Amino acid sequence: MIINSYSGYSPQKKKIFIVSINLVYMEPVFYFNPYDNRFIPSYHVPETLLTESQQELVRGKGGEPDNEYGHQGCYDLSRGDFPSIFYKDRSIMMHGHSVPIIVASLLCIPKGSRCSLEEMVHTEYFKKGRTIDCPYQADVHAAQMLVKDMKSFPLEPFYERLFQQSIPVTIDGRLSEQTGAVVEFNPHRMMFSAEAMKKHADDIDWFTKVYLHEWYHVIELDLGTFVESTFKDHPRWRIERKQDSVFKDRKEYTALNTFNVAWECERREFNDGWPFEFAELLAALTYLKHPELVEKVRPLHAQLLRRKGYQRHLFLPHI
Repeated sequence: MIINSYSGYSPQKKKIFIVSINLVYMEPVFYFNPYDNRFIPSYHVPETLLTESQQELVRGKGGEPDNEYGHQGCYDLSRGDFPSIFYKDRSIMMHGHSVPIIVASLLCIPKGSRCSLEEMVHTEYFKKGRTIDCPYQADVHAAQMLVKDMKSFPLEPFYERLFQQSIPVTIDGRLSEQTGAVVEFNPHRMMFSAEAMKKHADDIDWFTKVYLHEWYHVIELDLGTFVESTFKDHPRWRIERKQDSVFKDRKEYTALNTFNVAWECERREFNDGWPFEFAELLAALTYLKHPELVEKVRPLHAQLLRRKGYQRHLFLPHI
């Protein structure tokens, strides 16, 4: 926050007056897109925030600058599609404070200069129940608390169980692009969507993050009691066990005895209140803290791309 003040003399009232003007300086970092109603939020990310290699990655997936809603020169990007952009420890500025970009994106709050609808979303949605009156101070406080909680997150019990068994990985043309990948438990196998692979095949970071996500679904089953007991009394983390579900597109029962996770502070929370999978949080933190895993997963990624018949999926129309 920048505070400008000045004083002067009023000849009419013969009094000295002091005027203070509070100006909130909001850096043009990236912007939450309140018009997007998809399960995974998207962001207007300025070209200037991306490196040349990141811009090349976005364009390789069909991304073009979106000049709507007053956000000229911004790409409309979803967090799940671009872990190498969002799931990083790189700092950005938010209301004059340095915040890791992964924290800013997970909180799903408008960033930088706002259009009128974004301002309404920011001030009205989070008004009830907050204890800090200034929305910008509440943004920063929530971000700082999330940084603290992420640093103290008990990742190791989950991370230590990665890759301790062999799970076949295949490509399935019946899964939608939004699904990305699924894991089956009896017997264990992991299936990547052909449509998702068609879009993201060259992005080893995307593949690694999704692969970790599905692995953590397997690990959740073994550590369910540990998950519930660890976060039972935490003031901000909230963990909720899922129920079994049915993937109707494959007409097979798939055990989803796993968890959703929520985090809230000053009415700032993951995904604007939508469920956020615990496995995704584990995958994000692992990608962030153990970047060497990208190289460990690379041979599997290359092997999958060489699968007989896979190349035809790259050129099929939308399934």
